[in-house]
Amino acid sequence: MSYVNPKEALAATTQIDLSDVSSALCAKGFSRLDAEFSVIQYQQLLALHALYPTLMLVPPKAADEALHIHLENGRFEQDCLKLFGSVPQHTTEWWAEQMLPESWELTRDLYRQHFGVELSKASAAGCGIAPADMNGPAGCGIAPADMTGPPNGVTTH
Repeated sequence: MSYVNPKEALAATTQIDLSDVSSALCAKGFSRLDAEFSVIQYQQLLALHALYPTLMLVPPKAADEALHIHLENGRFEQDCLKLFGSVPQHTTEWWAEQMLPESWELTRDLYRQHFGVELSKASAAGCGIAPADMNGPAGCGIAPADMTGPPNGVTTH
């Protein structure tokens, strides 16, 4: 599937049932409002992936919570095939970690541009020490489905 319109891409993401994700977030201690916020940010992340399938995107922490539950419930692959015709990779590989700061800035810009959402400027390296900042970067990314290793320009440690 190819999307060029952000509203169309976001509308497509709302067609997948993420109610179990919201319920699981509540079971983890999220308030209903915080769970809904996480799911909305996750839908926005999926919409951005639909619009920019070749970019590595770093989810905000709130969206990452929903992403991980979606991965755990076994429907991520099926839903992504329905939405995109392919399955983006969820990656925490070392080479992806090197890309996190740049990819986080790009993701922040895209959230601002397409959804009017201002995400935290927190660096990827500091994301683990600010758990209350659900608008900060997660320590992982969504990579293009065909990305099997570091892109050009990313070197080993």
